[in-house]
Amino acid sequence: MKPSMLYAKVTPDSLGIPNDVFFTSSSSEYQKYREAWAASLFARGFSDLIKPCEVRLVVNDSFPDFEIKVENSIHPFEFTEAQVPEYKHKRGDYYKKKKTDPLLGPLAIYANVEEAATWICDKLKKKFEKKYRPKPNLLIYANFQVAKKLDLDQVRKVCEPYRPEFKSVWLLWAVTIAQVFPGEDFYQACSAWSEIPGYRKECEKRMGIGAG
Repeated sequence: MKPSMLYAKVTPDSLGIPNDVFFTSSSSEYQKYREAWAASLFARGFSDLIKPCEVRLVVNDSFPDFEIKVENSIHPFEFTEAQVPEYKHKRGDYYKKKKTDPLLGPLAIYANVEEAATWICDKLKKKFEKKYRPKPNLLIYANFQVAKKLDLDQVRKVCEPYRPEFKSVWLLWAVTIAQVFPGEDFYQACSAWSEIPGYRKECEKRMGIGAG
């Protein structure tokens, strides 16, 4: 379906899930929702910034996670999510506190440039070790905050050894997408951070910024 149609079905609001739960819960249920959300948002950005496409979730098979159709070609994608590592915080402790204090704000742990790249690389390496055949494209959702802008050059530097197992590698972070490594299907596109059209305003509206 069109990316905007799928996206409308899998936002926190449409699913009736609070934002803090949707984006931070370690439950496998919410992880699958985030996968659908990330796939649809990425496809939406791809469609607006690169070339019109359609997106399809692959729910009955273990590989791939989703596909995008560009013109008459279908491209398989694996998905993974890079979060703040457990050793950086106790996620379970946070949810215990949240139950007793509903007003407790979301976790706010800011990565520096080097560790942010390492967290992303760790997830890419796990996908690399699975040796998928045929080679998929890979989308990584960087679901954490960074003290400074996430450095693509640093990400490329640490991830380079794992590049051969993927047709292309992409990042979704905040309101942007970027191509980490191009491939034979997708050449040089969005090599710098590219803001997904309209998404920043949607986020601001959801958070009540500029309202009133």
